Amino acid sequence: MFHAIHVFRELRTVTNYFVVSLSCADVSVAILAMPYWVFHSFLQIESDEGRYNFELGTMWIDVFCCSASIVNATLVSFDR
Repeated sequence: MFHAIHVFRELRTVTNYFVVSLSCADVSVAILAMPYWVFHSFLQIESDEGRYNFELGTMWIDVFCCSASIVNATLVSFDR
């Protein structure tokens, strides 16, 4: 989809930019935020240092990525 919007001028609309932004936010959730949760759920970190690193990562990465996804989904729904 990124390539299609880049190549064809007819597809360069506000709606398509919102959809591309939403897909980027969802990919960032899948690549950045989900591995923290998978790592924590499989390994069950028990040390205080490991728990602090996990909470720090989820506090910033998860909140940022998920908030970006939610805001983009809201903008797409307002645009529709």
